[in-house]
Amino acid sequence: MEHIGKYLRRVVRRQRRHDIAQGIVDSLLEKENIHANVTSLRAETLYLTVATQQERSLLEGFLKQRLLTALREGGLMVAEIRVRVRRKG
Repeated sequence: MEHIGKYLRRVVRRQRRHDIAQGIVDSLLEKENIHANVTSLRAETLYLTVATQQERSLLEGFLKQRLLTALREGGLMVAEIRVRVRRKG
């Protein structure tokens, strides 16, 4: 039973980091009218998906540093952001 408790604590901890990251991304990008989904937060890399190539370009160029700063201020150690365009179909 102790083994299950350790596993559940790790799952809950991961979920919290993911939720914190999604909240920060939503609040920062709401002003820019961009919706991005946090797909993963592994090691020091945040993976996002967006709907269009234009949104991807904005995130990887102009908004990347602001997003990294906001994530770090939120207590997440993120060094890199990778953005993918969502597939249609």
